Amino acid sequence: LIMSGQKYATNPWVSFGRAAMNPRSWVLHLTYATCFGVELVMNGNLASYFQTSFGLDEGTAGLIASLFGLMNLFARSLGGITSDFGSKRWGMLGRLLVFFATEVMEGLMLLTFSR
Repeated sequence: LIMSGQKYATNPWVSFGRAAMNPRSWVLHLTYATCFGVELVMNGNLASYFQTSFGLDEGTAGLIASLFGLMNLFARSLGGITSDFGSKRWGMLGRLLVFFATEVMEGLMLLTFSR
């Protein structure tokens, strides 16, 4: 594309600098970091939690805990599909509304499950 003139070569450091100066990039970065951090903590502690709380043996507890990670394959795909639907219907506002609704629901579910 660059040789045909349909696309111009850009400096990757300039593109990175522009993205780093965009506050929306930082909001998404922090959201993903906290989400991924919770996922890592859950994956690391679920097996021992199942062992101590429900008296499961190590193999069964590990198997059930691994299902939490596998669930992410479905959940991430569903999130992308939902975001694409919102974008197709309402543009960038649709993506933001889907993102906002997902985050609110996640927060409410975390509050519900913590009790």
